[in-house]
Parts: sequence; C-alpha cells; structure tokens
Amino acid sequence: MSRHARRTFINDETAEALRRLIDPSRLRLWPVIWVVAVCISATVIGLAGPNWLASRGHQLAEPRITAAGPASPPARVCGNDAMLGGGPSSAPPGAVTVPAGDNSAIDWGQRHTTYWFAPGVHTLGSGQYTQIFPGTGSTFTGAPGAVLDGKRTNYYAFGGEARGVTISYLTIRGFGRRGGNQGAHRHRPQRDHRQ
Repeated sequence: MSRHARRTFINDETAEALRRLIDPSRLRLWPVIWVVAVCISATVIGLAGPNWLASRGHQLAEPRITAAGPASPPARVCGNDAMLGGGPSSAPPGAVTVPAGDNSAIDWGQRHTTYWFAPGVHTLGSGQYTQIFPGTGSTFTGAPGAVLDGKRTNYYAFGGEARGVTISYLTIRGFGRRGGNQGAHRHRPQRDHRQ
C-alpha cells in the first residue's frame, strides 16, 4: 500500500460516523444547538459578569458614572412646606379668593385669572365628573394648608384643554376612581387638524 493511500484510507466505522454527522435529518438540530449554546453563554456572562472573560491579570474597564445617585430615598414633596416653601399666606393682588368648603358655585373658566385657595379643605361637588375647567392662562395657588379634596367621589380635579394653566402650593387628594389619587388632571391629547 502506498503512502498516499494510507492517508486517504477510511475504515467503515469512520465512514459511517461521517455519514451520520452529515445526515440531512440531523442538520436540522444544529440551529437549535447553537441557540442553546448562545443562551447558556449569555446566562453565564450575565451571572458572572464580563470580567471572567478577560485574560489573567487584566480587568475590563468599569463603566463610568457621570452623575451621582440620590444619597437617600426620594423626598416626599406633597405637603412638605420645608421643601416647597409654602404658598402665599394671603391672596395675591387681583386674585379670586376661594374660601374653604364647597366650591361648586365658583366660575373657574375665567381667562388669565388667579385663584387663591384659603387654608382648609376645598371640595367641588358631588358628581363624579365635577371638576375645575380652567380658563386659558389661569393660575391656581394655595395658601399653607389648602387642600383640594375629591372626597373619593370626583374623578378629576382639573380637566379641559386650556393652555398656560399653573397649579402651585395646592395639595390635591381623593380624586380618581375610588379616590385612588390618580385623577389630578384629565388631559385629552391634541388632534392634528392639518391632515
């Protein structure tokens, strides 16, 4: 037997193993095997971190943090006079004074008007859709201790499509379905009429 023949000689067992490896019915499993291998690799990298891939003695660069996170849990803002500074203790010049109690008779739709809520609890009425529909450019500000309460009845405190409305120093509570405090403002998205 020649030297060349020995190199190319394949016994029957080897030939059968190659046929099984190249068998078209088995080739369908290779994509699944690759997907499983990639998933296992991603899991290992995710659990161990990428540094285990680095060669000995070298660490991958740590990500740089550009802004410091909070040193303590987020601060409570609503009702925090130290943070907010409290609203004006008396009505600003020209403002409509809103007394504590039932405010269902007040005309909230005046344009460019400031409404000053006196200290105490303010309500809007008994209807689930009773709410303030402000005029364009209106300002709603509360004195220290002013609370607008939906009494777990009103769905929204403010609604409508007025622009330039400002709400400040006013605690809003008890609005939304079942008074869940989710309904401080109802906003309908603007429609584009240029079509």
